[in-house]
Amino acid sequence: MTKRSKTVRLPDHQTMKAIKSPAGWQSCSLAVMMVLLFTSPAQTQESLVDIPEGHWSESATYELVSLGVTKGFPDGTFQGDKYLNRYETASFLARFSQSLNLRRAKEEKLLEEFKSELAWLEYQRSRSDKLFGGINSRAIVSTSQPDGAKMDYRLKMSWEKEFDHETKARINLDTMDAFYNSALSRKSTSQLLDFEGDFRLGIFKGKAILGPGSIVHTEESTVFPSEDYSVFSRPRTGLLLSTQLGSLSFLFNHQIRRFNSNDTIDLNETAVKIKYGQEALAVYLQPRVIYEWGGSGDALLDLGLDIKPSSFFSTQLLLSTSSLSYDVSALYFRIIEEINDPHNTGTKVVVSLDRVGTNYRRASFGCNDLIALNNFNRYILDGTVDFGFKLRQKLLHKLSLDLQSDYVVTDDYNYGQAYPGTYFLWQLGLGYDFSPNLALEYFYRQYEVPSGVDQFSNQVAKSSGLFGLACRAAF
Repeated sequence: MTKRSKTVRLPDHQTMKAIKSPAGWQSCSLAVMMVLLFTSPAQTQESLVDIPEGHWSESATYELVSLGVTKGFPDGTFQGDKYLNRYETASFLARFSQSLNLRRAKEEKLLEEFKSELAWLEYQRSRSDKLFGGINSRAIVSTSQPDGAKMDYRLKMSWEKEFDHETKARINLDTMDAFYNSALSRKSTSQLLDFEGDFRLGIFKGKAILGPGSIVHTEESTVFPSEDYSVFSRPRTGLLLSTQLGSLSFLFNHQIRRFNSNDTIDLNETAVKIKYGQEALAVYLQPRVIYEWGGSGDALLDLGLDIKPSSFFSTQLLLSTSSLSYDVSALYFRIIEEINDPHNTGTKVVVSLDRVGTNYRRASFGCNDLIALNNFNRYILDGTVDFGFKLRQKLLHKLSLDLQSDYVVTDDYNYGQAYPGTYFLWQLGLGYDFSPNLALEYFYRQYEVPSGVDQFSNQVAKSSGLFGLACRAAF
């Protein structure tokens, strides 16, 4: 029986020179591993005299020969037209199984030997600097004032450097309203930029932040009252430490909430969050202390419950008390219910309720952002109840309908002309996603303030609306 040989081409001088470099050696190592994994170990094969070159079964037959499943008959033939009996079938399958087990064992051994090289290459890939971000631009037109129109944009960029697996630094730029709102002056270093650093300290994961905190936008005129007093959420200067012990997690968070005019620290917040549970059910306790250096302070206690029985439904409950008081006026309650397309119809719904007592926050501290913002990035003030609603409905593959609203009443659920600060704000939009990084939305927004007085006691139109076109691009 003759042997079928395979030709192996040796690398030339330039190839050998490239292999000697560190990067070339690692690439060559991976290439060798791939060849060993996905080619037959045999470099010579038995030649079967009754399988002529080019026969339709040639490649399949010699694959079985290379695996050691068959060698043909002693006379050098394969006898492909002959029927197999049960004994031959059993022998054939046994050798096939043995060959697969042997090959699998060799592959696992090779993968184990190259694990360190693969890990090193993955680490090198992840260490590369990253630059990413996006820009949101809008054109809006007032429906109540013919000459009322404006264009704005918001640029967000981040540069990230990873030093090792758990240590990295990030610089973030957020222009907010700095370049189109002449009524305000934004300081580039203290308001437009923020810095983050991730590190590990023993069993704790840490994050150090240098940032401006929440920034309030105010309009230059009264043309677009629904835009006035919207809030840009930004990182706040502070330190976070977290750790996980089984189902129990701990989070320490210290933030600087206010600086004096001479840039010295004035107001601080320190919180410790203890959470127990898994994704389906978790409960947490979070005491918080807000205090001035050498001055007064306030204490809050948060009790929370997160319920997620399935990927389609989730509920978040939060009860918070100020100054450890059980007076209703010092309580804050929140409930959020999310429904995530349970019937595969492209429907997502979020319903929320926030009720804030009249004495929940100390007015002198000015900590309106102790509570999450509503759907239109507005503060939820003390003595109010905010009913929030969000709906996203997929119409076509890339086309969707978006509806969101906030209905704000007093803490005893009154709304109307006799109740300043109450309002109803809603927006309906039609969005088209050209790609994961580019989207366009056409929307209409209506703002109803029956008393003509907004949250911050400013005179506004009782009814106003606007049309808008927004474009969102990411890179």
